[in-house]
Amino acid sequence: SQNQRQSVPTEAAVKSEIPPLLRVPPEIRREIYRYLLPSPPGRQFRIIPDRTTANSCGFKWARPNSSKREPREPCSLAILRTNHMIYYEALAMLYSENKFHFITVNYLPVLDFVRRLSPEARDLMRQVRLTLSAIPEQEIIQRRPSTHDTFCTVLYDYLTGLTNLHADPWTWI
Repeated sequence: SQNQRQSVPTEAAVKSEIPPLLRVPPEIRREIYRYLLPSPPGRQFRIIPDRTTANSCGFKWARPNSSKREPREPCSLAILRTNHMIYYEALAMLYSENKFHFITVNYLPVLDFVRRLSPEARDLMRQVRLTLSAIPEQEIIQRRPSTHDTFCTVLYDYLTGLTNLHADPWTWI
């Protein structure tokens, strides 16, 4: 009987095993995540395929500045590696409260990016902007509206939580 009492953890012992951030109320944790992750209105991730990578698998994530003179804020995605609970809470905010702007010369890097997303992230992503750009020195790219429409349909099917898709068919840079 006495051994059983000693094996039951005390409330203080249980609380000490919970990470300090998870002891904070969920509303305050969400504000902390909003501070760490870019989520205010008008903020977006610009995802630009790394042109130095032959298979276009490398991506650069950038957040626009409000002023060119201000230094860029660091993107604090490291919070996602803290623990599983924090990962899922922060992931929900990261993907549901931000616009993801892909700037690319074709659809393949976008497909590569969304294929690499976890099922949870695909369900959470709400806003996507797609800008296809072409460099004038390149061969003239034929405009294929049917291909563009098909790709947009594929994105809607794959990103099950998508509510807003803004597609700029071609932009010359």
